[in-house]
Amino acid sequence: MARIASFSENPANRNAVAGMLEESKWFIEWTVLEARPEIQEELLDLQLQLALWHLAWPRICGDEERVKPIRDEAARFSERVIQISGLLEEALTEN
Repeated sequence: MARIASFSENPANRNAVAGMLEESKWFIEWTVLEARPEIQEELLDLQLQLALWHLAWPRICGDEERVKPIRDEAARFSERVIQISGLLEEALTEN
């Protein structure tokens, strides 16, 4: 999600962002069943949002005003995914 946010800043990355949206949808598909039930719902909501962005991407990728909300939301989703993954907590306890 962080890569989607950062890559979408550059219009030259439009194809890369489309690929990342697709890959992220599949990653959720493959991993969601391993998550706790309360996390599964969040991941499925994220997957739906990714699908909607992926469908709209060819029409909006050249319009900064329409891309910026996606970039901002992707950054928020990135923070949330890190939070629910527990990776941040693990890094803090290791130090």
